[in-house]
Amino acid sequence: MLPADAQEYRRWLGRDCDIDHPRAHSEFVTRKKYTDRSALLTKTADKIACRDWVAEQGLSEILTPAFVTRDIDEAVANITPSCFVKMNNASGRNLRVETVRGNERQQLEAWWSLPYGEDKGEWCYQDIEPGVVIEPILLPPIHVVWRLLCWYGVPRYIEAHEYEYNKTLTHTMYTLPDYAPVDVVINDRDRRDVARPVELERMLEIARVLSRPFDFVRVDLFGSVYFSELTHYPRSGRYKYTPDSFDFELGKEWR
Repeated sequence: MLPADAQEYRRWLGRDCDIDHPRAHSEFVTRKKYTDRSALLTKTADKIACRDWVAEQGLSEILTPAFVTRDIDEAVANITPSCFVKMNNASGRNLRVETVRGNERQQLEAWWSLPYGEDKGEWCYQDIEPGVVIEPILLPPIHVVWRLLCWYGVPRYIEAHEYEYNKTLTHTMYTLPDYAPVDVVINDRDRRDVARPVELERMLEIARVLSRPFDFVRVDLFGSVYFSELTHYPRSGRYKYTPDSFDFELGKEWR
């Protein structure tokens, strides 16, 4: 485990990470970063290649309409008003373009050659050829992204992650499949009761298919119903739960 990664884990969670004898979910995710070398992790972490993989699973209908390219000139030429521009090889490198201002190339060039995840041991990103996914904005400014936590093809929990643009408003956990609220605070965020999504059964079907090859993955969905991404290392294994005992409860899902 990289020293900087161990230090950040300790800073966020207030304890050392034992990846040799993991018990907490955060420890298992951290161990996964340093031990799981499946090529499928890299393929599905690549937001371009993952779209093809999702279609191969028979789920092309959940893909957003999008323009994808690994050429920066093509990317800039296809940026239009009211779109999201997402780097394919990183987390959080997104542009929300309401009006094209002409400075989008500068930001993309800065991201294009900037490595992601090396300091955190996030192996799956290191061999991804950079590119972008350009999607129309399909959600209102305030919206919910549904994050299904899945182990061995079984969705066990769902997070209702409420955003205003890219700012987190609330973060609430429910069990699956019954959608019962969990008394836990996630990353010190506020909680709010969020109604059971009418598409929950469909979300569960999708999550079962997409999570089947993995010991753990988070399946992120939105709207009615669109695919967002697969997340193999949520917050790089530094999710903070209050009470901390819930981290160890989630750890019981690992075999």
